[in-house]
Amino acid sequence: MKALFSTIIVSMFFFVNAFAQSSSTNHVVAVSVPQVALVNVVAPSTGITLSLTAPTTAGDWFAPVTNSLAFLQVSSVKKSETGSRDINVNATGIPSGLVLKVEAAGSSTGKGGRGTVVAGGVVLDGTDAPLVEGITTGFTGSAASNGFQLTYTLSADETAANVAGLVSGASNVTVTYTITE
Repeated sequence: MKALFSTIIVSMFFFVNAFAQSSSTNHVVAVSVPQVALVNVVAPSTGITLSLTAPTTAGDWFAPVTNSLAFLQVSSVKKSETGSRDINVNATGIPSGLVLKVEAAGSSTGKGGRGTVVAGGVVLDGTDAPLVEGITTGFTGSAASNGFQLTYTLSADETAANVAGLVSGASNVTVTYTITE
């Protein structure tokens, strides 16, 4: 009987402790997310070079040349869930008689709403044209081969007036990418 009484007393002690008073408190932690709209082009340190090769047979003309060594990267956080951003491209300094085109491949790196590329690319002519559309909140990554791979194509314009105006020489063309609302 003494053993049973002792067991009951010890059990009650643990039972009372199990239902002891508890206390809690809380506080507010303020968090903030800024808007972000960043675009970058990663190219080789030597830059992008496109050089037409002289034809070797009389009567032939220049074959187009390409370069796919650059990547377009983006980071975007929108103020609201509605609407989207685009990346526009334009170029200045394209010599008369030449056609410069840029095409972007879809980004397989990063996360979120990185947008979609315009099919067929853009012929650069000095006016803004969309290259990537529908960017919401997302990022492509920032490593050297992350983002939208860019392919530049240079060709001689074969319209009669532009063929007649083509002259030899080297030029620097400035290509500008702009992220817009």
